Amino acid sequence: TFYCRVLDAMPTNYVNFKGAADLRMRLICATLGGRALRIDDIRVNDQNPGVRDYEASLLRLLDKLTNGMKVEINETGTTLKYKPGIVTGGRRISHDCGTARAIGYFLEVVIPICLFAKKPVDLTLTGITNDETDVSVDTIRTVTLPMIKRQFGVDDGLALTIVKRGVAPGGGGEVNIKLPIAKELKNVDWTDEGMVKRVRGVAFTLRVSPQTGNRLVDASRGVLNDFLPDVYIFTDHHPGDAKNGQRNKTSPGFGLSLVAETTSGCLLSVDCASTSGSAAREAGHSIFQPVDENSGSSSDEDSDDYSQESGSDDDDEEEDDEGEKEEGEEDEPEPKAAPSAAAAPAGKYVPPAQRAAAAAAAARASGKSEAEAKAAAALEDAGRRVRGLMNRMGESNVANIAREIAGIARDVPRRAVGDACTAEILKALVHGPRASEQYAAALAAFVAGVSGEIGPELAARFGRELLKSLEAARLDNNARAASNLCAVFARLHTCGLYPGRVVYGLLTRLVGTLDELDAALMLSLLRCAGPRLRSEDPAGMRDFIASLQTRVAELREKSKEGDDDQGQGQGQGQGQGGAHGLTKRARLMLDMVVDLKNNKRVVGAGAGGAGGAEGGDQWGFPAALAKWLRASHAVGDAAVALRALTHERLVDEGGRWNRGQWWLPDATGTEAWFAARAAQDRSDGIAARNAAASNDEGAELLAKAKGLRMNTEARRAIFCVIMGAEDFADALDRLLGLPLADKQEREIPRVLVECCLQEKAYNPYYETLATRLCERVKSHRLTLQLCVWDQIREIAPTRRNLDGFDRDGTAGADDKPKVSVRRIANLARFTAGLLVSGALAPTALKVIDFGGGLDSDERARLHHRLLLQALLSAPAAKRGDVHVVFQGVARGGSGRGGGEMGALRASLGQALGSGELLKGLPKGDVATPGTVKYVKKAAREASNILQGMLA
Repeated sequence: TFYCRVLDAMPTNYVNFKGAADLRMRLICATLGGRALRIDDIRVNDQNPGVRDYEASLLRLLDKLTNGMKVEINETGTTLKYKPGIVTGGRRISHDCGTARAIGYFLEVVIPICLFAKKPVDLTLTGITNDETDVSVDTIRTVTLPMIKRQFGVDDGLALTIVKRGVAPGGGGEVNIKLPIAKELKNVDWTDEGMVKRVRGVAFTLRVSPQTGNRLVDASRGVLNDFLPDVYIFTDHHPGDAKNGQRNKTSPGFGLSLVAETTSGCLLSVDCASTSGSAAREAGHSIFQPVDENSGSSSDEDSDDYSQESGSDDDDEEEDDEGEKEEGEEDEPEPKAAPSAAAAPAGKYVPPAQRAAAAAAAARASGKSEAEAKAAAALEDAGRRVRGLMNRMGESNVANIAREIAGIARDVPRRAVGDACTAEILKALVHGPRASEQYAAALAAFVAGVSGEIGPELAARFGRELLKSLEAARLDNNARAASNLCAVFARLHTCGLYPGRVVYGLLTRLVGTLDELDAALMLSLLRCAGPRLRSEDPAGMRDFIASLQTRVAELREKSKEGDDDQGQGQGQGQGQGGAHGLTKRARLMLDMVVDLKNNKRVVGAGAGGAGGAEGGDQWGFPAALAKWLRASHAVGDAAVALRALTHERLVDEGGRWNRGQWWLPDATGTEAWFAARAAQDRSDGIAARNAAASNDEGAELLAKAKGLRMNTEARRAIFCVIMGAEDFADALDRLLGLPLADKQEREIPRVLVECCLQEKAYNPYYETLATRLCERVKSHRLTLQLCVWDQIREIAPTRRNLDGFDRDGTAGADDKPKVSVRRIANLARFTAGLLVSGALAPTALKVIDFGGGLDSDERARLHHRLLLQALLSAPAAKRGDVHVVFQGVARGGSGRGGGEMGALRASLGQALGSGELLKGLPKGDVATPGTVKYVKKAAREASNILQGMLA
C-alpha cells in the first residue's frame, strides 16, 4: 500500500497537445506506449466547447478494458488528462456506444489496443451499426479482420458477429467481437494494390420493404457489370425486434457495403447508408460517386469535427441534413424520353434484350440501319466481355480465359477482339502499378494463347502497339510504364512466340540512344531474355555486346572531351560533360550488361536465367504456363507464322510494312523474295559446311562416349557438352541448361571426374569447371565429394570404408585391374585443386591415411604423395587457401579423441615430416612452385598449422 501511495504521489510527465484533432490516435498511442496524455483547448471556440458525449463513452470503454486508468476532465470539459493503465482485456464485457457515433468509431480504437491485451477479449457493443459518418461493421468484418489475419498472422479466434443491425437515430444494433492475443506481427508489404478481380457486398434493409434491398443490388450491378462480370451482392433483411415493444424503437433504414478483391490480395471497401429522403436507387448510385471536399470533411471526425474554426456537431448535422434535402429536391428525375442505348448503362441494370431493343431504336433515330446498329452493339458487348474476362485473369486460369476470348471472336470480328485485348493490356501496363514477374509472364502467355486461338496477327499488332507505347514512355521518361512494357515484351520471346531478331532490334535501338533509362531497360531485357537469346543466337549476342562496348567507349570519350573543354573554358562549357557522359547508376548498369557476355553475374532467380528460376523452366518462365504453351499446337503454329518477324517490321518507320499480312514471311515470286532466298541459300551453304564439321565432331564425341561406357542418354549428353564446349563458361551454361531430372543431375560430377581422369596429361579445365559448378549448384558439392571418394577407394582399398564399418578390403583385390599411374596423377592434382578452391571441404581427406599404416599399397602411397605435393606446390597467390585447408584439418582434429579428423591430423603430420614427400621433385629456387625447397618450406608451414602454431 505504501508503494502504491508513493507512486501516486510521484509527479506525472504528461505529453501535451492542444485541440481535439486525432483524439483517438492519441489515445491509442498513449495506451500502447504507457505515456500520460494532456490535451488542452478542446473546442474552446465552439458554441458547445469541451469533450463530446461519444468521446466520454469511448473513455469509459477504455476503462473497462484496462486496469489502473485515470481520467481527469475540468469543469468546462476543455482539458483532458489521461493516464493509461494496463490493457487486461477479458470476457463478457459489454458497452453501450450510444447513438451519437456508430460502433465502427469505437471498434477502430478497440482492435489495435486489445490485440496486445493480457487476456483474449470478448466484447459486445450496442448502438448504430451503419451510418454515413463512420466505417460500418461490415467493412470491419470483411476487410479489417481478414487483412489482420492474412497480413499480420493473427488468426486464433479473431471474429466479428453482427447480432442485430441498427441505424440512426434510434440505434438498437448489437455486435460481438472476439480478439485474441497477438504473439507476434509479421512484416507487411502493401505497395502493390493489383487489379480488381471480383466484387462482393451486402445490401441490408431494416424495417423497410425487402424490395429495397433488390433495388440496391440492381443499381449497383448496373454500374459494376460494365467493368467486371464477377459481382455478387447479398441481401440481408431485418424486420426488427418485436419483443417487448422494441419494434417501435428501432429506426428504419437501408444501406450497402461493397468489397473489391484484387489480384494481389488487397481488399478495397466502400459503404453507403440511408439518409433522410434518399431512395434505394440513389443510394446504390451514390456509392460510386467521388466525395467532394465538404461532404468528405464532415465524415472525418478527427479533422474538421474537432477543428476550432467549425461550429458545434449539432449545427453541422443540421446543415448536412438541409444540404441533403436540397440536393434531393434538385435531383428530382425529369420526365425522360425513349430510352437510348448510351443512357441505359448509367441507370438501372438493363437486360440484354431490352438493351438490344434500345440500341435498335437509337439506330433508327440516327438514320443507321438495323444491321449496323446490331454490329455496333455486338462490338460494345464484346469489348465489355473481354474487359471482364481479363480482369479475372491470373496465372492459374490463363488457358481458360484465352479459350473464352477465342469463343467471343467467333461472333464478332477477330480484329475487334484483338484490339480490345491489346487496349486493356496496354492500359494496365502504362497506367497501372509496377508489374510483377508473375503478372508479366501471365500476360505474355495470354497473348501467345489468344494468338494461337485467333491468329498470329493479334501478336503482331500487339507488338506494334506495345513498341509505340514504349517509345512514348521513353520520351516522357516514364520509367514505370517502360519497365512494365519491356517485361512483357521480353517474356514474349522467352515463351517462344517472338523470334530473337525482334528483341535484338530493340536492344540495338536502345544502344543508339543510350541514357540511364535505356540502360535500365536493356538490363531488364537481358536478365529475362538474355539466356535464351545467347542460346539461340550466340553470334547476335556477341555482335550486340560489341556494339554496346563501342557505344560506351564513344560516350566516355565524349565525356572526357567535355571535361577538358570545361576546364579550358573556366566554366563556359559547364554541362557539356554531363550531356555526353553517363551517371554512376547508368555506368553500373552498363557494366552489369557487359558482364553478361562472359556470365560473370548470376541472373536473378525470377527474372530468368541459365538453369531456370524457382518454379520455372530453364528460361525462367513459369513451369505451368510453359507446359501449356508447349502442349498447344495452335501456339506453335503462331510462332512458326511469326518466324520472319523483325523489329523493323513492328516499328515500320518508313511505312513499308502496313498493308496486307505484313507479319508473314515474304510472298514467293517477288523480287524481294528472290533476293532473300539467294541470301538464305548462301547462309545455308555456310551453315551446312559448319554443320558437317560439327556433325563429324559430334559423331566423334559420341564414339568416345560409347568407348568410355557412357551408357545412358544423360551421360552421353553431359559428355558431349563437357568435351565439345569452347571454354568452361560455355560448358557451364550448357550443362545448367540441360533438361535433366533431379537424379540425372548427379551424373554431371561423375562424368566430369571420369573425363578428367581419362586425360593423358592433367587439364585444369576440369578443375575450373567443377569449381564453378559447385558455386552455382550447392548440391553438386556432396556428389563431387562422393565421386572423389569412389576413385580413392579404387586406388587404395583399405579396411576403413566410407560407411564407417571395418571390412576386409584386400579380398578380391588381386582380381581387379590396377589403376594406371596417369589416373592416379590426374586424381591427385584434381583433388588438390578442388581443396584449394573450396569446392571440397578439408573433411574430404578423412578417408586417406597419409601415414601409410592402412594404405600399404604402393599405388596408394603414390597417390597420397602426389596429392600432398600438388597441394603444397600451389602458387604463392594461393598460399592462404592452402593454409585454410590445413587449418580446417587442425580444427576438426582438435579436442578430446578427435575421431577421424584426429587420425587425419596425425597422419598428415607424419607425412609432412617424412623424407618421402620430396621424392621425385626437381631442384630449384625456393620461390619456384613445385621444387624441393618450395615444397619443403610449405610443408614446414603446414606442420606448424597442424600443431596449433603460426605458419
